Amino acid sequence: MVEESVVKLSDMTEEAVSAAIETIKAAFLRFQVSLMANYQELMVVPPPEIKVPSATDFFNLKRWMARFSGSCTPWLCMFADTQSFTQFFEGRLRPQDVPALEVCFFNESIDAKLMRSARTRLFGKRSVPLLTTGEMPPNGYTGILVPPRVRTVYNASMIAARPVRSQQQVGLLFILGSGLQETYHEQVADFQSAVKQEFARNLVWSRVDIEAALLLHVCPWHSKGSEHHQRFKRSGMENLAVRSTMLDMTMYTDSGYRQELHESLRQSLRSLAAHGGGNLPLCVVAHGFGSVLAIDFFSQLQREFASTDADGGGAATPLERGQTLAFVCTLGSPLPLLAVAVGGESATGEPTSFAAPLQVPASPVKERWPHLRGGWTNFYHREDCLGYPLQAAQSTVSKDVECRRRLKGDQPIQSEYFSDIVDCVNSLAQSISWIWQDTNRKHND
Repeated sequence: MVEESVVKLSDMTEEAVSAAIETIKAAFLRFQVSLMANYQELMVVPPPEIKVPSATDFFNLKRWMARFSGSCTPWLCMFADTQSFTQFFEGRLRPQDVPALEVCFFNESIDAKLMRSARTRLFGKRSVPLLTTGEMPPNGYTGILVPPRVRTVYNASMIAARPVRSQQQVGLLFILGSGLQETYHEQVADFQSAVKQEFARNLVWSRVDIEAALLLHVCPWHSKGSEHHQRFKRSGMENLAVRSTMLDMTMYTDSGYRQELHESLRQSLRSLAAHGGGNLPLCVVAHGFGSVLAIDFFSQLQREFASTDADGGGAATPLERGQTLAFVCTLGSPLPLLAVAVGGESATGEPTSFAAPLQVPASPVKERWPHLRGGWTNFYHREDCLGYPLQAAQSTVSKDVECRRRLKGDQPIQSEYFSDIVDCVNSLAQSISWIWQDTNRKHND
């Protein structure tokens, strides 16, 4: 048997060297793809005893190594300790303003390999537009890089690891229904506590300082409807909450009452600006008639400052001009019942429409954080006679959510939203946690 002669690198032509390098690269890629196939299935939230988790703590190393022969364990351990292994997960866990070409290429290579198996061809067809066309998809990889829950906890962990003073605080303004903040202090406090608790739960194991992350404020507006009906409370008159709301809505058509309530909101924004800064991103939770007040007020602010220069002539901070509005949540809103003019006039003397669309997020805050997941979520209960879906009347509503929890006891239906953890409070807290995460993202995150 004649042995083949070994060709030295110095004796190879440039074309042969390039071909050999490409062959080695292709073999290495196939090896890496086989090594990390279906890595998403092994992404986990790290255990709570890990105080400051790194990217690899979000990957189940034990289950991953169990996929291979036991003789491979020493090599796999060495590979898992390398910087490239850590960077692999950092590149997928960390949100990117611009999709990474190498991440998209590698993940599509995994998908292409999996599609060659009979099982995946039949039950799990995957899209590989980059490998098919050679052009980068506008939004990057079209599949799931990591499970959403894992990404949320990772991002929150990275933010919480920074000094508190370098974190972006989020303002949370509560505009409650007729008379709630005046006569139901415990219920309001319980609602605030539930929102904070669910906010923390959404960022579990992230060690976020909730008191530093959120700046809470309840707008102290005075309800004349509730004041009028207080004298009937001892008589046991039914549906006092509904009666108070309807009276407030009727009185709201009076320009004097409307201006009085708007001034209460302006004072609230001044207070938030004084404590959290004039550029504080703002989330608004508005309940019952408070939603009517909130939508009208912020719509008016947007019309008022739409034609002014960037600093509003120095009249107020961006927060006070409604330009930092990032998220709105309405609970049991009777807005469609008052979708008519309420006595205002535009600069040309024409009546202003109460149903003018509210832009959420506001344009300036969206320009500052282009990746912001803001919007307007409306919750309504099927048994709430004053709660309505709003998307048909307000095109800027992101989604209507029907609360399905059964009523218990004699609690007024308008207060049911405060205790509905599953359908309402948890979803609200999740949206607020997204605002906090997105406004704390660094430019290159």
